[in-house]
Amino acid sequence: MRELTITDFESGVGREFDVAVDGQRVTMTLVAAEPFQTSPRPGGGFRLEFLGPRDPLFSQSIMEVAGPTEALEIFMVPIAQDDRGTRYEAVFN
Repeated sequence: MRELTITDFESGVGREFDVAVDGQRVTMTLVAAEPFQTSPRPGGGFRLEFLGPRDPLFSQSIMEVAGPTEALEIFMVPIAQDDRGTRYEAVFN
């Protein structure tokens, strides 16, 4: 698997992605792609934040995120839930 960088995601902010998890498919919107100022990671560290539906609420797990050119397996954690849905975070540090 190639090393992902923030440039792989910056143009996707505001776009919807098809996400597969626990045998289900849902649509999530990438709402943030933010770099870390310091990171030992080659290519730099960053975080992604996705907004998914309120239900179902998925526990932290590896989710398959279908992008325009490839599907990526990304470990995501639910971080907040409100009337708009559930927010999930992926950290690359």
